[in-house]
Amino acid sequence: MFLTELERQIEPAWKPPAEHAQWLEWCRTRVSRYPVVQPDQRAAQSPINPYRFMELLFEGLRGGRRGGVWRRSGVHHAVPDRQA
Repeated sequence: MFLTELERQIEPAWKPPAEHAQWLEWCRTRVSRYPVVQPDQRAAQSPINPYRFMELLFEGLRGGRRGGVWRRSGVHHAVPDRQA
């Protein structure tokens, strides 16, 4: 309800300022230059690095990988794509 009303009140023609695009580009450059998950963290099987787990989880949610994340006995397990 709140978000519906907020959206209604925002002008339809509103666009983010140019600085916003510059900030996003700066962030994207940093992400590509300094990845959070390093190759050795991707290769580790046990215990899985928490950043790698989140990477696998979001890739799985987007449907962009062949590995998987599942729950067994109350524990979440991530299986990396062994073909990578």
